[in-house]
Amino acid sequence: MRIPLLFLGFFLALVAPLKAEELTSRQIGDLTRTVLFGSEEQMEDALQTLEARGNKDIIPSLIVTARYRGDQRIFQTLTKLTGQEMNNWNDAMLWQEIHPQIKPNPSFQAFKLDVFNRIDPNFTRFLGKGRADPKNLKIRLEEIVWGGVQVDGIPSLDNPQLIKAERADYLKDSDPVFGVSINGDVRAYPLRIMGWHEMFNETIGGVPVALAYCTLCSAGILFETQVEGRNKPLVFGSSGFLYRSNKLMFDRETDSLWNQFTGEPVSGPLVKSGIKLKNTPRHHHHMESLARGKPGHKSPLLGYRLQARLRVGRRLCRLFRQRRADVSRLRARREQGQAQGLCLRHPRVGCCKGVAARGL
Repeated sequence: MRIPLLFLGFFLALVAPLKAEELTSRQIGDLTRTVLFGSEEQMEDALQTLEARGNKDIIPSLIVTARYRGDQRIFQTLTKLTGQEMNNWNDAMLWQEIHPQIKPNPSFQAFKLDVFNRIDPNFTRFLGKGRADPKNLKIRLEEIVWGGVQVDGIPSLDNPQLIKAERADYLKDSDPVFGVSINGDVRAYPLRIMGWHEMFNETIGGVPVALAYCTLCSAGILFETQVEGRNKPLVFGSSGFLYRSNKLMFDRETDSLWNQFTGEPVSGPLVKSGIKLKNTPRHHHHMESLARGKPGHKSPLLGYRLQARLRVGRRLCRLFRQRRADVSRLRARREQGQAQGLCLRHPRVGCCKGVAARGL
């Protein structure tokens, strides 16, 4: 009877539930996926297990689930683990920002990259193949968040055609513009146009430059893009990521992510290069002061603006229509009890309201 008894003991050890504090990183990763994708009952069981474990290293993963599922039960768990009232995702992100000492569970990186990959597989260009490892980042992966669009979902404005400012009759005198003057070459870039592109790559006065305009924080910063030791100027685009509500741009040569405020790479092949883009002055003006004050100033051509705006507008409208249709189908499946969780291409119900979705 010894062999059957030994076998029975071994079998019971396998099927017995693990104590919360004994969970492996892989099991914790599975639980966080259950919180995000599982049914209401599965989510509740997973949250109870993570609460009983009592380790704050799961907080970054739960903040990700709160972003896309938005269930108040998740915020209750975050409140218990942080000791601070959490009512929404913004509360959680602010808490995370001021608590850098909280290191995420080893399962966090794979979980977050999986989330990004479901939104747009192109995001792996910036954070895949070891680029998301803490040793290869200048900012915390926990604070890199999706900005509501895919890679190049907001296309950069590259070398637009130009007209003299006095001919720009499509602009009002009160329209704000970014004014740039380099080596006697003076340009005006209306915010009405930059709001659709958020980035331009241009050569002004013989100097290659890029302007990164973040509509969320109203910051527009002009950088010189010819870097010592590189044969060609860097050309930038919008990655679709945000860091503390500010744009993360990327260069098209190496796919490195760059901090818009500092002009420094924060991930990718250039992260340890020591490069810091030189900031070039630019000024806010009203169109009247440029067009009437100094004739001969240039601004983007009207025809280009209309074509670009219509093209971007059509892309955004298609995206939002698709989101609304998928959310409607998800609601129907939930009512029938067949839903398996949220599709990460379409955030929580009610978020897709026109261009406001860009600020998620």
